[in-house]
Amino acid sequence: MNSIHKTALKLLGSGKPVFPVERATKKPLVAWGEFQNRLPTEEEITNGWTHYPDANIGMATGHLSGLLVIDCDSQEAAAAFIENYPEVNHSLQAKTGRGVHFYLQFEETIRNDAGRLLGPGTDVRGEGGFVIVPPSVHANGTAYQWLNKNKPLPLPQKLKEILINRNHNGAGNNRTVAALGQRERIIEGQRNARLTSLAGSMRRRGFTYEAIKDAILTENSQRCDPPLAANEVEQIAKSVARYPAQEEAENSFLPSKREVGKETNFNPLSAADLLSRQPEEISWIWKTLIAKGILFFLVAFMKIGKSTFSYKLAIAIAQGIPFLELETLKGGVLILAVEEHPRDVVRRLRRFGMRPEDPIYVHTGRLQNNEITIKALRDFILEKGIILVLVDSLSRYSNVRDENDNAGVIREVSPLLDLARETGAAIGLIHHERKSGGEDGRNIRGGSALFGLVDQAIILERRQGEVNNQRLIKTLGRYDESPRELVIELVGDEYKVLGTPEEMGEAQALAKAREALSVEPMDIKTIAKEADLKEKATRKALEQLREMGDAIREGEGKKNSPFTYRLPYLSDSFLSQHSLKGEETNPDRSGDGKSCQTFDL
Repeated sequence: MNSIHKTALKLLGSGKPVFPVERATKKPLVAWGEFQNRLPTEEEITNGWTHYPDANIGMATGHLSGLLVIDCDSQEAAAAFIENYPEVNHSLQAKTGRGVHFYLQFEETIRNDAGRLLGPGTDVRGEGGFVIVPPSVHANGTAYQWLNKNKPLPLPQKLKEILINRNHNGAGNNRTVAALGQRERIIEGQRNARLTSLAGSMRRRGFTYEAIKDAILTENSQRCDPPLAANEVEQIAKSVARYPAQEEAENSFLPSKREVGKETNFNPLSAADLLSRQPEEISWIWKTLIAKGILFFLVAFMKIGKSTFSYKLAIAIAQGIPFLELETLKGGVLILAVEEHPRDVVRRLRRFGMRPEDPIYVHTGRLQNNEITIKALRDFILEKGIILVLVDSLSRYSNVRDENDNAGVIREVSPLLDLARETGAAIGLIHHERKSGGEDGRNIRGGSALFGLVDQAIILERRQGEVNNQRLIKTLGRYDESPRELVIELVGDEYKVLGTPEEMGEAQALAKAREALSVEPMDIKTIAKEADLKEKATRKALEQLREMGDAIREGEGKKNSPFTYRLPYLSDSFLSQHSLKGEETNPDRSGDGKSCQTFDL
């Protein structure tokens, strides 16, 4: 019986509904739904960890456990949460793989929420939810640990009002339907598209810029939740009003060929005008990777999994759930499956959990890349509130015979770039990699102009010498926020993030160094040889293990007294100093039962 199994039994003894959870994916390994209303038996716990000895501990939140957990996915999010609700700093807290869990007393009926109520990176785990508790081990190798010995406190009044009112109103804030005049709310992620659609409808009927501006400003203030800034709304009106009215352009947003040269949108701004504007924040559809209104690539060699990856992303955005641990903005998705058989498209979407109510739309079969198609796409995007368009694939969609013809490429792809800018939707071009490969975008098939047109390139590669289901994501583009390299793994139907290549190297070094340690002191050179690591990497890993309490350093670091490292002794004094009731001991990250960590919740 390892320490995690022991801790699960102790938590059960204190009345907590716990169950085994897969370490890599955080998926419950048992049908845990009934444990929201009853405690498991000791036999069920023992059977669970007998079958899954490496499992983590999941605990249901809500009325049975009496606990509500605020899950901050980073230290920055935790600091912001404490700043807004300083009382929570005195409640029970646990360190997670990347952030902090704040344990509070459960009150009334508070449901789960993913980043809408308390801001990006801060989720609510309430009725129907669960959390991972110490001494579980995160997929990145970091142990969950209690940060203090405090009891879970009642909800701060300000936080309680937000969470309770949300659940009574059924909305992501305190606004009620009545407050919006009994009319349908236009939520974040739909505002630009809906206002642009209204403006376009008015312009086609011949309304002037002033009339359009007044109408959509009113719609914005009465229905958008929260409203857009007035200058953003005015910019929508200005962008739409520059197109001909219906009687001038046959009900089209696109100027006809006979109108080219008769109109212009030339409108330069002075430095003073530019400096007077508020800096525009990036509005992310997939946080740090895909922004609104951009043209982007998803590139991979054949059979690497770019369609699988893109369809999984499409499901996440349609449902507003995180993808690769990064937040998404919920909105409509249009897939132009011009390459795949309709049967395979449906099978893949079903595999990844598409629901009947999801705002996903699919076109299958060839499309002519011309003005009529672009107009039809624009109208559909605005009508349905589409925020992501996937073209699968670019080579099948475009009419370019020679992909190295830069002038031809620009003619074919530029309308899609304009479409992204005008509608605010992100348009993704699924494309192939050169057989010869290359770095810094040179691996993208086609002329250099093709890569130059897009705002962001997301490149999917198989990791050399690694397991078949791991991929390396590289990003090249305009955004400093984007992770440059990320290692992911497809387990079943779910992707999980393993970290950056550097983080994975450090985690592997940490595991090797830990494995090489024994109760007998050894110097760094000996441990490096045992672990098959370089001395520099060994030294860094040993210091990390020492900080984590998994290694004891002895010696003075001098010529005649070098540093040596060993495993901690489990002496009687150590155990008495870290009693199992309300105290901590070294978390068992290996599952071998050598040490244990628990807390009286």
